[in-house]
Amino acid sequence: MTTGLAEFVTVTGTNWGQMAATAMMTIVPALIILGLVQQHIVAGLTFGAVKE
Repeated sequence: MTTGLAEFVTVTGTNWGQMAATAMMTIVPALIILGLVQQHIVAGLTFGAVKE
């Protein structure tokens, strides 16, 4: 999707509304997934850092 953003820039101008909508459709699902698995990511990154 992100490579398709360049198609909104034409010789006559830039369609900012459609470009912004496409960018939001790309970012929002990634943020939702990141929010759901954030605890697992942090646990995995810090798993090897703890010495007993």
